[in-house]
Amino acid sequence: MKDTVGRLREWANTQDAPERAAYELLADQGHWLCHEGFLKHCVREDFGTLWIDWSAVAEGLETSSFLWGSSGEMAVLRFALSLARDQLGLSSLDTGNRLLVVRALGYALGVQR
Repeated sequence: MKDTVGRLREWANTQDAPERAAYELLADQGHWLCHEGFLKHCVREDFGTLWIDWSAVAEGLETSSFLWGSSGEMAVLRFALSLARDQLGLSSLDTGNRLLVVRALGYALGVQR
């Protein structure tokens, strides 16, 4: 049987770009997709497919149920949720505007070019 992260990647690869990006962020970050509490509360299985229930993630963040992460890990989870739900409408941006958003995010994070 494949590991949880790999099984979730198979699901993520069938999703739109924002949800795939959210999954990849969590996979790269390494905390949430390995945490038993997160997996129990936010990962579902239907017909052998594991998937992240972003509504459960939102609920956990809203109720402060996730006490398993540092402030940085919590910020990553909030950002992943924002990506997954495409709350900013990033998927509708053309290439030029995407570059502007990436640049602005870099500035916000103190990354200089």
